[in-house]
Amino acid sequence: MAMKATVRIHECADLRKLAAAIIGQAVRDMRNTRKPMKQLDSLLWLTGDDFQVWAEAMDAPFMDPFKMLSIGGARNLRDRSVTV
Repeated sequence: MAMKATVRIHECADLRKLAAAIIGQAVRDMRNTRKPMKQLDSLLWLTGDDFQVWAEAMDAPFMDPFKMLSIGGARNLRDRSVTV
């Protein structure tokens, strides 16, 4: 039987920085041509249902991953992300 990983987050925690860092890392992983499986995994995550949860946590609920990836909007994540 596999156990599902769980995390407890303090109710006052600011998840914006964490969410921006996670999305930024997914974009960097997608650009890593030396690891095609990681690229594919990142692309699927960025364009999947889970992305919207993290975009909302980053306080960008209307962020469109397709637009972000196709017109270079991912560069703007650098402005929003802060080292966690």
